Amino acid sequence: PQCTTCQDPMSRLHVCLHCVYMGCWRKGHMLDHLKEKKHMLAMDFTHRTLYCYGCADYVYDLELEDVIVRQEMIRYESSKKRSRVMYTSWEPTEQEASELVQKSLLISCQGIRGLCNMGNTCFMNVILQSLVHNPLLKAYFLSDRHNPKYCDNKYCMCCEMNNLFKQASNYLFCFIYSSEKGPYGPCSFLMSMWMSLKELAGYAQQDAHEFFISALNNIHAGCEGNTMVSCNCIIHKTFAGVLQSNVTCLGCGNVTTTYDPMLDISLGLRPVERKKKQGNTLMDCLDRYTQPEKLGNNEYSCSKCGNTFQEATKQLSVKRMPPVLSFQLKRFEHGGAATKIETKVRFPVELDMTPYTTDGKKDQSSINTANMYTLFAVVNHQGKLDTGHYTMFAKHRGEWFKFDDHSVTLAYQKDVLDSKAYMCFYIKESLEYEDSHRNND
Repeated sequence: PQCTTCQDPMSRLHVCLHCVYMGCWRKGHMLDHLKEKKHMLAMDFTHRTLYCYGCADYVYDLELEDVIVRQEMIRYESSKKRSRVMYTSWEPTEQEASELVQKSLLISCQGIRGLCNMGNTCFMNVILQSLVHNPLLKAYFLSDRHNPKYCDNKYCMCCEMNNLFKQASNYLFCFIYSSEKGPYGPCSFLMSMWMSLKELAGYAQQDAHEFFISALNNIHAGCEGNTMVSCNCIIHKTFAGVLQSNVTCLGCGNVTTTYDPMLDISLGLRPVERKKKQGNTLMDCLDRYTQPEKLGNNEYSCSKCGNTFQEATKQLSVKRMPPVLSFQLKRFEHGGAATKIETKVRFPVELDMTPYTTDGKKDQSSINTANMYTLFAVVNHQGKLDTGHYTMFAKHRGEWFKFDDHSVTLAYQKDVLDSKAYMCFYIKESLEYEDSHRNND
C-alpha cells in the first residue's frame, strides 16, 4: 500500500471510506482529498482508527474498537505468523565437505573501489557506500535473502541492492571489495532509482539525506512480506526505532503519551556565531532534541481541562533503539533564502544513548550497555546548497577510508572526527540474537 498522490508507503497511510483513495497523513494528502471531495470519514491503515473530517478529530468508539479494530489486529497477527519464511540450517555431508575443500576457490577481497560520478550523483554514491559498509545489510544480501529471480516487482530497489552486493559480473559488492582498482559505475541502480523515485530523476544535485530516506522506503517496499505494522523486513530490522512523545499539561499535570516510528534522527544546529555560547557536540544536539519544549497557546487541548487550550510542554525520548542509528545534522535552512549552517559538530567514536532513552530520562544515573554504539560511516557536504559536493568516510576491517566518488584513500580517525559531518551512522556494540525458530513455534 502507498499514497495515491506521492506513492510514499511509509507516511502514516489513511484510507478514504467514501472512495478508493489512499493518502498519506504526514504530507497532508489525505486531508487535501477529504477537503476537495467533501468526504467525511477516513481510516488509519495502521491502527484502524476512524478519522472524521467534520470534527477534525479521531472517533473513539468502544463498539467500533471491539468489532473492527481488535478483530483486524488479531487477523493480521495470525496471517503474519503463517506467512513467515522458515530458514533451516545446512550441515554438509562428508562428500560435500570434501568437494568444498578441493574445488572451492577463495575470492580475493583486497581492494575497495570507488563509484563513478555519472552527473551530480555524488549524493547517491555516498549513501550507497554507507549501505554497502553496513554490516547488517551486508550479511542480509550476501546470504541470498532476496532473490531477484523470484521477484516480480518492476524497478525493485531491493533487487538492485541484492544485485549491487552479489553478482561479480555487474554488481557493486564484488566490484567494491575486489582486486580491481578502477571505479565502478552503478548504472543499473541509477536507472531503477529514476524509475521508482521520480522526484530524484535527472542530473540535478539532490540532498543525500532525502535520497537515503527514499531509498530505505523503496527497499522496504521491495522486501517480501513487508507490512505497515511491526514489519520484519531488513530495513526495519536495521534502522527502525520508536520515539516517545510526552505532552504535559501545565494546568493539571495530565501527561499524554504517543509513539511514532523512526528510521533516523534529524538534529538541529546552533548558528556559527552562537557556538561559543551554545554547545555544538552531537551530545549537545541530542540534549536539545530531548529536552522539554514549551508549546504555543493554541497547540494543546487538554481533555482533563474540559478540552480547552492549555499551556503545555512536549518532550521526546527514544523508546526503542534500532541496531543501526542514523543521524542527520540539519545544515540546510529553507527560509526566505536557502542557507547552509557551517557549524562544526564534534561527534564521538563511541556513543552512549542511554541518557536519551525513555528509561534513561526516568533514571539519569542508569547505565545500559545495550545502548552503546560505534561509529562506522560519516557523510560530509562541502560547498553551497545547490553547487556543493558530497564525500564520506567508512570503516572497513578496522581501518578508515575516504570515498570521494571514484577516489578512495586511506584515512585516519582524526580526519573523520575533524570533518564537518552531515550524516553519522552508528551500530550497536552488542546486538541481540533473534531466534526465528522459537518465534515461529
